[in-house]
Amino acid sequence: MELIRSNKGKYKLCHEHYTKNFSSNSSIFWTCTNRTLGCRGSLRSDIQMTTCQRTNKHDYPTYKIKVEVAYVRANMKEQAKPSHDEPDVVYTSSLVDVEEETLASLQSAEICKKTIRNQRTQEFPKAPDNCRDIIIQGE
Repeated sequence: MELIRSNKGKYKLCHEHYTKNFSSNSSIFWTCTNRTLGCRGSLRSDIQMTTCQRTNKHDYPTYKIKVEVAYVRANMKEQAKPSHDEPDVVYTSSLVDVEEETLASLQSAEICKKTIRNQRTQEFPKAPDNCRDIIIQGE
């Protein structure tokens, strides 16, 4: 059982080769990420995330590769935040030790690099185009 961040910055739970979205503020209740496709799979976890209780079964087989791709993408995003390396370097380093079957299911290199660049724009403000765009607070 592991938490990763989604593209929108929310938590996604990876459990038994399924991914689930957080869906409640009063207790930790997780719904299948394929809920929009009709899957009713869900589970409830304690606040420390040590135990899970399935509340509804999934209505499709597990997608181990899909979960592994989610791990790779989350790893790429985490590496991109503090790094000033080129997206190509971050992309290549995050694919070390990744199985070929997972690589085959990963989006194209260009889409992954765009994701890395987008992740950085959330962390760092856009560089000014000229001196007039520089705002100094307190003056």
